[in-house]
Amino acid sequence: MSDIYLSGEINQYAASAFAYELQWHESPLTVHINSAGGDPFSAIAIGHAIRHSGKDITINVAGLCASAAVLILCSGSKVTSAFNSLFMIHGVSALLEDSYNLEELEKVKNSLEKVQATMKATLDTRLKDADLSKEQWLSADEALAMGLIDEILPAQVDIKTDNKQQLMFVNGCFFNFKGKKMPEVQASMDANKIRASVRGEELKRMRELQKLKCDNSAVNAIIDLAIEKGHSVADVKEYVDAVKKASLQLSLQGLFFDQKQSGADSVTGGGVSSDDYKAAQIQRIINAANGVVANG
Repeated sequence: MSDIYLSGEINQYAASAFAYELQWHESPLTVHINSAGGDPFSAIAIGHAIRHSGKDITINVAGLCASAAVLILCSGSKVTSAFNSLFMIHGVSALLEDSYNLEELEKVKNSLEKVQATMKATLDTRLKDADLSKEQWLSADEALAMGLIDEILPAQVDIKTDNKQQLMFVNGCFFNFKGKKMPEVQASMDANKIRASVRGEELKRMRELQKLKCDNSAVNAIIDLAIEKGHSVADVKEYVDAVKKASLQLSLQGLFFDQKQSGADSVTGGGVSSDDYKAAQIQRIINAANGVVANG
């Protein structure tokens, strides 16, 4: 039995590297997934390579299997999961950073509908009727009940702790307890209680991070990385706030530049000089960037 490990972002380079590596492995083999997802077409390509390899391939989720990574999961002849793995299913979305007319938006909509239909057809090979209308976070138990996976691996608990970093390693997966009390490790610990405790903390961590997401692609990239690396809201919030502030400053600078180009900055009220008006405008932009709400 041989193993292939698929982690990190799913993209065209990962798909190419996976297809190359797959040809050198003898059957049977296990593909271990720990990924927050990525490009759905690259995931479909990896799934196609697995299905048409002629090999007996088991998919095992060891950590996170989210978004496009779930499409790869559907290609296995058998799917297993560590007891403390997590899954996330959602529909397709697109970040638009330009101006579009109705005809162009309709083309985007049609394209997204086709991509979502392809994703749903793939998920339906495992799920009776995949619901892509909302984002769903699933524990291993919930994924098993839905039919997404076939088996949860036995909860043979190997626990290590790093008290300095406030990390707990359970069967190779790490969990961050910064700001929270770490449970005491005892030889007689009940595996089911550990599973419930760790899974609950991990779900809570991920859901809190998801709440920070917005329409800023840089912020969302930070959140996705934090989810994958096991960080908490407290670990990344100052970075998220800094990116949001920088984006606001750039946006306001753009508005100010557009205003100057249009000549609007030369239009003033009676008795107010152009220089005074410019100074007031600049101060309003600085206030907005610093989160100060000005009257008038």
